[in-house]
Formats: sequence, structure tokens, C-alpha cells
Amino acid sequence: MIRAFFSAITGALSGIWGYVIIVAGGAVAVLAILAGARSAGRDSERVKNAKQAIEIIKRQRQAAARSPSDRRGVADRMRDGSF
Repeated sequence: MIRAFFSAITGALSGIWGYVIIVAGGAVAVLAILAGARSAGRDSERVKNAKQAIEIIKRQRQAAARSPSDRRGVADRMRDGSF
């Protein structure tokens, strides 16, 4: 049974179909590598955008922490010219 399977595989790979299978396998392998590289590039872009978003949120929170908490504080800062 196993010998019959291997002889069928060997027979299939010995002619033109063997060449076609090998070339198609190579093409599929190249396409898989390119798809993986594209996915890695997309993931890298997502990480970059997430880092930028976190930095922006951090700066917004720092600015909010420095801001006056009531109207009087706003008026005082406007009078001082430190706004």
C-alpha cells in the first residue's frame, strides 16, 4: 500500500507534471513569504500609530494637569499672562 503510494508520487514527479508541481510549489512559497512580509509591515505601522497615540494622550493629560481647575484660576492666569 505504502509502496504503491510512493511509486505513484515518483511517477507523477518524473514527467512534466513533476516540473509543474515543483514550479507551482515554488510560486506558492514566494507568495506566502511576500504575504508574511506585508503583514509584518502592517503590524509595524499599527505599533507606530499606537505609540504616537499614546504619546499624544500623555501630552494631553499633562496639559490638563497643568490647567487651572476653576474660573478664578483661569482669570488669574490670564491676568498674569502665563496662559
